[in-house]
Amino acid sequence: MRRASAKTTYGSTATCPQEDHLVRHIAALGLSDRAAYRAWCAEHGFGPALAKSWRQRRDERLRAAKLQEEARNQAALDKHIRDLGLRSADEYAEWCERRGRSASVRKRAGQLARERKLARLEHASGELSRARASRRSPETFLRAVFEGSITKQELRTDAEREIYALVGTLKPKATARQALLRLLVRFRCDLESLVHRPAVPHLGMGEKNTILAALLRLAHFNHRWLKSPETWRLEFGSARRRFGSLLRHLVAEYPTPAVFDSVWFEEDGDASSRRLGWYLHIASGQNLRKADLPYELTTRMVHHVLRAPSDISIEAALRWGQIIGMGGNVRLARAILGTRLAEPHAHEEFWATVVRFFVNNPMLDPAQVGPIVDYLHHQRFVNREVRGEAGAWERIGPAQPQLSMKGRTATALVRLTEEWHRELAKEKRPPREWRPQAVQEFRLLRGIDRDEIWTVHELLSSKELQQEGKYMSNCVATYASSCASGACSIWSLRKRTLQSPVATRIMTIELTNKSREVVQVRGRFNVTPSCGSASEDLKAAVEILRQWVECAGLNLSRFAY
Repeated sequence: MRRASAKTTYGSTATCPQEDHLVRHIAALGLSDRAAYRAWCAEHGFGPALAKSWRQRRDERLRAAKLQEEARNQAALDKHIRDLGLRSADEYAEWCERRGRSASVRKRAGQLARERKLARLEHASGELSRARASRRSPETFLRAVFEGSITKQELRTDAEREIYALVGTLKPKATARQALLRLLVRFRCDLESLVHRPAVPHLGMGEKNTILAALLRLAHFNHRWLKSPETWRLEFGSARRRFGSLLRHLVAEYPTPAVFDSVWFEEDGDASSRRLGWYLHIASGQNLRKADLPYELTTRMVHHVLRAPSDISIEAALRWGQIIGMGGNVRLARAILGTRLAEPHAHEEFWATVVRFFVNNPMLDPAQVGPIVDYLHHQRFVNREVRGEAGAWERIGPAQPQLSMKGRTATALVRLTEEWHRELAKEKRPPREWRPQAVQEFRLLRGIDRDEIWTVHELLSSKELQQEGKYMSNCVATYASSCASGACSIWSLRKRTLQSPVATRIMTIELTNKSREVVQVRGRFNVTPSCGSASEDLKAAVEILRQWVECAGLNLSRFAY
């Protein structure tokens, strides 16, 4: 007989798995409860019953996943539309249509990236166009300033404010005002170049040393104009070169050397007016010899003055012509222009004999020219300070007020100069101190291991000058009065290593304070860096000097060494 199979019985919890399936299904749809589920089903076309087959629930989950994907795509599209700078899908469709692109909302990531790149390029191009449209042209701004149709609050740059202030100083109906407008409009230069300082480097940072100030001075001479500014053929190149071309077009009947152009950039004064007369004298075709010069020149000297380098001062050009005209060479001229003789002096008859002495001794080392000039100046023109019987310092006359060059030989003069240097090192003068100049000092690390420290600092007392002169064997101690008056300043370039706290003096530097120009540099025993006997440190110091000059905003004379 077959045994009867036993029946399995289940409890009352048989419906619990079905309930769990429903809860998990509602959660998979992203819903919270049964009520939300029924509402969702009614919204999307599904039956409201809770008990459904696995196929029905699969369809519902597929529909929910599709809806979530569409929502993510829409959010990404909305962000993409915002990135393009648009506000709605309609604007996006119109944007795509104008650019010949598909307006579909389903695009690959590469397509969206290219659209964003295109939008950025269009935005940048639009900003540039708007900036160009809003930017005033120089001519438009200049006419507005002269017509008074622009206010001070509308000025945008320092150049515009400087031009506005200058025009405000001119009377509305003044002929110079109208002449200046004609010059500025025809000059066709950006406003920053008009007010840039210095236009002529050796004149320093003076208020008049700009193209704008020079054009104003030229406008005041409108009664001397030979031609109209409008007929000037526009030159290209630097503003300084264009000014020279315009200047000759207006006032020069005959060729005028470029070295004389600097008179239009000088500060107002009697000396400036005198030099301006020299320019007009030459421009009108007259002989420079007949002008009011500080000393007499021969025809040959004038010939060389007119051919002097264009980047030196007018006084230096006169001295250049005098030296070359006497028979000196360019090397000697460079050496003399590196001394105080670059400027005219009250006793030019004596200094002409000094120049003649140098010309007649061509074998004299040019490095000796500076020391000899300082020696002669000190012996003949500088008052001495000595202690009186009471112990107080008294000022007496020069050592040799009647000194002359007659009968002197180069060997003897060099010997006297060297003896004078030795006496200066022993001489005890009353201590003097002065304020530092507004020129920054310099410090630089060099060397393979950056263990060399190069410095440039100012000497601020007669004691420091005397110490510098004693070590360097030069006459820098005699510059105390000039330093105290602010005419010049003396700087010491030194070098030391990280292992040694004591710095070695390498170079003595003379700076003309007004023009902020380095006019003379010397090593020990007055050796110049360009001399064949110069030490390696002195030659290397030239690069340090140039870096300091550039960093401090100074000028380096081409005749400094």
